[in-house]
Amino acid sequence: MSSSTTSTLLPPGHPTDSIHVHANEQYPVTSHKSHEYRPPCAGDLRSVCPALNTMANHRYIPRDGRHLTFGVLFRGLKECYGLTTPLAFVLVTGSFVLIGRSPLRIPYLSDLSIFRAKNPNGTISPGGVIDLHLIGLHNGIEHDASLVHTNTPDGAQYGPEEVQDELVLQLVGD
Repeated sequence: MSSSTTSTLLPPGHPTDSIHVHANEQYPVTSHKSHEYRPPCAGDLRSVCPALNTMANHRYIPRDGRHLTFGVLFRGLKECYGLTTPLAFVLVTGSFVLIGRSPLRIPYLSDLSIFRAKNPNGTISPGGVIDLHLIGLHNGIEHDASLVHTNTPDGAQYGPEEVQDELVLQLVGD
């Protein structure tokens, strides 16, 4: 998908850079040649889901956590975790639906309100593309039963993304 096509699917002002700057080095955002670990940079998006964050940190999906289509997530899950095609299909499709997005950009149909989601900045975007932050939409995929995150505060639209060290220690023990 070209940059101009992608940018029309994103909220106004959504970055469309094709280069990811990390520690004074530049990397193509969508290159999958290397899966070495790199922590997120300033401006990168992460999710409440540690598995998706790991995929971004190891470049199975774009390191910046943006412009995630069905195909990007589907291929990333299969390559990173070795999921079967049916399981990857169910997980990606279900994820889009649970946050109120169509997994495909279908003209006219994707513009219906049931396939659109409110972005963190208040704008509304059509279906077909998400970013990692949108996975944290409370009571979509994100819920108040996380093993490593605190519960979502009352009235908050998105769950907390910060991993709580105390909860991790309780989970794994000494």
